Amino acid sequence: MGTDIIGFPFINTVQDAQKAVSVCTYPPKGIRGCNPQRASYYERMNYLNYIKNADKETLKMMLIEQKSGYDNLEEIVQVDGYISCTINGAHYYSFSLHFSTTLIKTFIRLNSSDYSVYT
Repeated sequence: MGTDIIGFPFINTVQDAQKAVSVCTYPPKGIRGCNPQRASYYERMNYLNYIKNADKETLKMMLIEQKSGYDNLEEIVQVDGYISCTINGAHYYSFSLHFSTTLIKTFIRLNSSDYSVYT
C-alpha cells in the first residue's frame, strides 16, 4: 500500500514531530501529496478508504538523537497523528551531551581506511 515506515531524524521539538507527521499524512490532516489512485487500485479499494487506511498504516518513526529531543520526549509522543514509535539515537545523543569524542574518533579511525577524515 505504499511506504510502510518513514523515519525522521533529529526530532527535537513538538513542532518537529508535527511537521514529520504532516508530511506523511494526506489532506486535510496533513500535507502529503494526494494522488493515490494507482495505489488504491492495487489494494482494490476506493480512493477515500485508501487515504484513511494509509494515514493509519504508514508507521511514523521519530528518531530522538539530541538532548533537546529527550527533554521534550513526553510532549513529542503526545503529538496527534499516529506516531508509531520513537527510537533512541544513542551515538548522536552522546555527541549532544558533549561526551568525550576521543574514544569515538579512535574507534572510527581503527575501522576506517581514511584516517585524515577524523583528525
